[in-house]
Amino acid sequence: MNPQDFTNVIHQMLYADETISLVPVVIDLAARKNANALANLIDVMGPRALDLDFTARLSVECRERWLTPGRTLRDTNRLERFLRRTMTVFDTEDLLCPDWAPQFEDAGFNDPVSSPVPALFYSGANDPITPPENTVSSFRLFPNAQYVHALHTGHGVDRAHGCIQDITAAFLDNPRELVRDGCVASIAPIAFVTDVALSRGVLPYATNVLQTRSLLTIATLGLGVLAMFVGLVWTLTSLARRRHSRLPSAAAFGSAALLGAGAVTLMVFVAVLTLAIADVAAGMTPAILALGLPQAHGWLLMLPLTAVALCGAGLLALVLAVARGGPNTRANIPLFTLASGCALALGTVWMLGFFAPVA
Repeated sequence: MNPQDFTNVIHQMLYADETISLVPVVIDLAARKNANALANLIDVMGPRALDLDFTARLSVECRERWLTPGRTLRDTNRLERFLRRTMTVFDTEDLLCPDWAPQFEDAGFNDPVSSPVPALFYSGANDPITPPENTVSSFRLFPNAQYVHALHTGHGVDRAHGCIQDITAAFLDNPRELVRDGCVASIAPIAFVTDVALSRGVLPYATNVLQTRSLLTIATLGLGVLAMFVGLVWTLTSLARRRHSRLPSAAAFGSAALLGAGAVTLMVFVAVLTLAIADVAAGMTPAILALGLPQAHGWLLMLPLTAVALCGAGLLALVLAVARGGPNTRANIPLFTLASGCALALGTVWMLGFFAPVA
């Protein structure tokens, strides 16, 4: 991670309440130089800076923010000066803008606009992109305008709360009537996240299994779970049938117990993780999935390691049982099925990144 990555991520996070809530955690992880934990977030947030078509971006940036003739860095606000020192996208604009808009022929392009048309101005108290003081300056140039200041809100006020959407609808129905904005007082403060159970695998799992529904990921994980379930039922049935005959060896019995426990652990992990991700995604901070899970669900992330230990020990016991049992391994086929399911599921969990370092 470099300063440009970090600055770009923070800049993009300031656009929405659900990502603003994660800023303290991200700053803390960056201060501790934990680039591994931030890798997914950088991958998600970084490209958002270029979501706008590049030609459209130049048309806006070259006319509104580029260092026009006679304008120096001292004329820009503190945020822009900071961004220019750390983000190379501005260097690209500075190279291209002279050819994109060479003369800035319309000298009045950036002059303030004034109109008697009824208008409704919003500002978010936490908006660093279009701060409230800028909105107020524009509002004063519209004699028939109304102004609504939304507490605990960042950028994109019109999409942030149902309350704001109701105010907008009322204004459009009757632009000359005074809007009732009392509901903005009920907007809850942003609940900052201060503790996260870190994991590199949660976001890929959510993306591949629940969002894009990757056929390969779902097929391998599904086959693993199916093999574990079949192997578990088959093993239990085989043990029940032998209750009145010769019991299996201690190694085979131990393998069955360990592999069964590992399989149950993995199935619980997949089921509860899916529900936890769905719950988080439906809440106010779905972006937390790029870092891991809320600390309340942190225990889930211990299950894959627990399953590795159980399945590994069960596999060793199975090898020992086969070695002692001679060439006839038919009785151990249910255990082989169980072990295969564990291996397939654990391989998928490993590929998704649940065993990747986060420190």
